[in-house]
Amino acid sequence: MATLDLIEFYGGIAANFLDVGGGAEADRVEKAVRLVASVPAVKVIVVNLLGGITKCDEVAKGIIAAGISQKVIVRLAGTNEAEGRRLLTEKGYEMLETMDLVVKKAVEVTA
Repeated sequence: MATLDLIEFYGGIAANFLDVGGGAEADRVEKAVRLVASVPAVKVIVVNLLGGITKCDEVAKGIIAAGISQKVIVRLAGTNEAEGRRLLTEKGYEMLETMDLVVKKAVEVTA
């Protein structure tokens, strides 16, 4: 919910919100990303993961597998973070260090 609050704080409007739930594997993340991307109003997708039960590398694999056309801006922190970052960086996804930076960038992209 803090992500949504920051979107509003920076002058953006969230088209959607989705929580994949704890322990989500790559296939579940892939379906979730595709579902959100299918909404015409979605111009950029913010992934703000603080992974404990959900592993960052699984989320990264799901994002990559979704193969959507919208820009995806990602913040990963937690279990298997280094591997998730490596996977996404190799594919050219934008990775930022904090939730604040990710949201600020996403709002700028849509302005």
